[in-house]
Amino acid sequence: MWLALIHGANGVIYFIDSWNPSFREDAIFENAAMVTAVTALNQQIESLAPVINSSSIASLVSVSSSVEVDLMAKASGTSLYVFAAIARAGATSATFTVAGLTGNATAEVVGENRTVPVTAGAFTDAFAANDAHVYEIDLSTVTCP
Repeated sequence: MWLALIHGANGVIYFIDSWNPSFREDAIFENAAMVTAVTALNQQIESLAPVINSSSIASLVSVSSSVEVDLMAKASGTSLYVFAAIARAGATSATFTVAGLTGNATAEVVGENRTVPVTAGAFTDAFAANDAHVYEIDLSTVTCP
């Protein structure tokens, strides 16, 4: 879902039908873990909807990684949001650089109960296969020329 939103989707829909071993139009409910995961994802998307639906800021954030990392940058108030996802097998590390940011800050990894240090406008994080992270950086505490 994050890849779709990063690339401009205006909404999401889930295909929850199954034909194996027989047809069931609400097959997702056969798997409690899947229901929990989809519910959590929906809640996160809904809570971030005002940010997601705002204008993207092109070329503000760049990324360097051994595999392609898709990203989208948005702003809300004094916060910069970086949405990042990979659609590849294997783990990787990615370094993000915010153009013009010279100070140090902390990026909260939204929904993951952890933070990543931002040093001189750059931060690095790990990605598992097909992983996605949303970062929120409070810009009110950093220097931007």
